[in-house]
Amino acid sequence: MKVVATFLVSLALSVGLLAQTSSTTSTTTTKKTTRKRATAASSAVTQSDLAAIRQMMQQQQQQLQDLKNELQQKDTVIQQTQQQLSNLQNATSDAQNKATAAQEASNQSAATGDHLEV
Repeated sequence: MKVVATFLVSLALSVGLLAQTSSTTSTTTTKKTTRKRATAASSAVTQSDLAAIRQMMQQQQQQLQDLKNELQQKDTVIQQTQQQLSNLQNATSDAQNKATAAQEASNQSAATGDHLEV
């Protein structure tokens, strides 16, 4: 029984190794073929291709500059809005303080008036 089990384990390991070896061989062949194609394609680049690429790069750089300018404008608007908000918050705080002071003065004057009547 042990002999049969050992044989089956050996057979399974052998099949696994064969499958692994054949996979590596096909991958290596595919890589070599791909490299040859890439080399042939890269040698076919012309001056017009280079000019087109340069033009696309310039257009992209212009787009980037436009986006930077737009972002700067938006940042400026945000800063102005934040300053206005801060000013409004300060004005609101001042108004609340004045209202509280007026209320306290009114309460004191009412309390003083109550003492005079007694």
